[in-house]
Amino acid sequence: MTEAELAAIIVSAEEAQGADVYQEVRPDDPLLDQVADIVSVYPGGDLVVIEVKTALTLDLIAQASAWVSYAHGVEIATPDAIDTRGRDLARREILRRGLGWRTVSQDGTLRHEITARRNPAPKMPLLAQGLSADLRAHKKAGTPGGKAKTSTLERLRPIWEAVANYPQGIRASALYREIGRETAFIARGGGKSAWISQIIREAEAGRIPHVTAFSAGGLTTLHPLK
Repeated sequence: MTEAELAAIIVSAEEAQGADVYQEVRPDDPLLDQVADIVSVYPGGDLVVIEVKTALTLDLIAQASAWVSYAHGVEIATPDAIDTRGRDLARREILRRGLGWRTVSQDGTLRHEITARRNPAPKMPLLAQGLSADLRAHKKAGTPGGKAKTSTLERLRPIWEAVANYPQGIRASALYREIGRETAFIARGGGKSAWISQIIREAEAGRIPHVTAFSAGGLTTLHPLK
């Protein structure tokens, strides 16, 4: 299960609870140089950060912990896995830091392992100011414009469909010439170089479904997952 597939399951579950969901949110705080994978804003006003990764690590726990003072709750979401000593240690650390933890099985079943401790007075404005309409995972029908906004996963579809045409792989620069214009959001306001750098990072992190990155001799190519 890729990070993008895992995130899509979490987004759907959050929206089913009535939350407005945003992705890739950067706080308005120069002291915190990181981006939240998912931010959910519930009807009652509570704001929850969810960090989504394909492995449960201490680095992930540390990354999630940085959000504790900014939100009413902070959770991590990972694929389900067999319990090990390391996983037990991570579980104790999650509890100690007041984080929540969700797991997703290969069949898409979502389970709440640990409930996050609620922060009653977070520095929410610093994070809330980073929430913009462009970061909404799904814009619900009935909002101005009358149309549902395409999900982040669907916006990535042209990338994996294009890469699927190259079983032996394709350089990111060549892919940019093919679909760079219709996927300009990848560059986050930059040009060709920013697009190429970002798409390689996304592929290496497993955030583009059905695509993997392979580096050799200083060159990186994108390959369809078989």
